[in-house]
Amino acid sequence: MTIASLAAGCLLLSVLSAGPQSDGIAVIEEVEARSLALAQERAEWTVSILAVDGIDYALFSRSIPEGTIAHADLGWGVIAMWSSGAVYDGPLQRGDIDPNEHLPDR
Repeated sequence: MTIASLAAGCLLLSVLSAGPQSDGIAVIEEVEARSLALAQERAEWTVSILAVDGIDYALFSRSIPEGTIAHADLGWGVIAMWSSGAVYDGPLQRGDIDPNEHLPDR
């Protein structure tokens, strides 16, 4: 449930309108509460297959007014995804990352 809440929280924070907030702490607490509530509504999540390196894993996803959130437990790691549209549902392939690469350009 933690990874589901992370995906929801990241999406909700990404769509906050820029500008002065009268109480930033209250906004963060509201996002945290809604993220947890979304994660706990298990009946609202759909399950599909996420292929990673040729192995099928369960991808849990759901749509909310702000976009789509998804998460998967791969055993050796977890994936949290969020998007204002649809999330990419694979296939995925693990890869080595060169620490000298500039990742935003990938």
